Amino acid sequence: MKYPEKLEKTARELGFQEKIKEMQLLAIGPFKDVRLFYQDAEQIFNKETTKKIEDAWKKHLEKRPNDFPGTLAHTQGLNISKDNQMELLLQKTRYDMFIGTREPGKPRILPQNKIWGENYSLPFSFGAVTITNDNAIVCGLRGKTGLESNLLTTLPSGYFNPEVHVIYPDYARGKKEPSLLALITTELREELGLEWFQEIKPLGIMQDCNGSQQPLMTVRIKLALTSNEVREKFKRAGKEIEKIVFLNNNLRAIRKIQEEGFEWTGHDYGKLLLHFALLPYLSC
Repeated sequence: MKYPEKLEKTARELGFQEKIKEMQLLAIGPFKDVRLFYQDAEQIFNKETTKKIEDAWKKHLEKRPNDFPGTLAHTQGLNISKDNQMELLLQKTRYDMFIGTREPGKPRILPQNKIWGENYSLPFSFGAVTITNDNAIVCGLRGKTGLESNLLTTLPSGYFNPEVHVIYPDYARGKKEPSLLALITTELREELGLEWFQEIKPLGIMQDCNGSQQPLMTVRIKLALTSNEVREKFKRAGKEIEKIVFLNNNLRAIRKIQEEGFEWTGHDYGKLLLHFALLPYLSC
């Protein structure tokens, strides 16, 4: 792990010491680039796991009858080159496979990042810490109670869909490639109504062992827009997020919002930790 002392110090300063124990930090950047390599052959499980998935999905639909087993991308593993570029190996999976193989509290990825669970679905996702031109962090309120919720998350975030988040380097021949940038720009537009960004820095990958459990790529997005300009853009966006708030981009603001009774969603503890710990190593 890179910069271990800095990570521990930052976790203490944020008040995240206990929450970080529920995380696995799988790769620490910042990275120059992230490339996705996708295998279109869908995951195959043994009979026992397949039955487990089917039973779990039936129970899931009893509570969420409108959900469907949409396509996602299982994270097979990762490689980091000597020049600090990351390669992520992905494979086709489905939402029902993810639901059916979740085991909260049981890490699916070994700490050495070498062996990835073959009987699990680990959908790849991303989450951003987005900074405005007047140095504020863009956050949203989420949870069952909507505007009354005290559950905060940094924006945007989302699952990678290999059928949607692609680029066409050779459009005439129909050639397409999976793209992290396509995922990020899609979520920026859908959650915040934004079409442009100034710079993106991939910070690392983590896993929330006691929550959603999927590997999440943390990125830092720098905007050329002020908080007020982002707020105006947000009014024209979809309704995935009911309300946005802006926090000063410093440790004191993060501690203060928690003292006021607000909490963060599971992955946000790791996102904010990487953001603040790696600030000295970022150019933007």
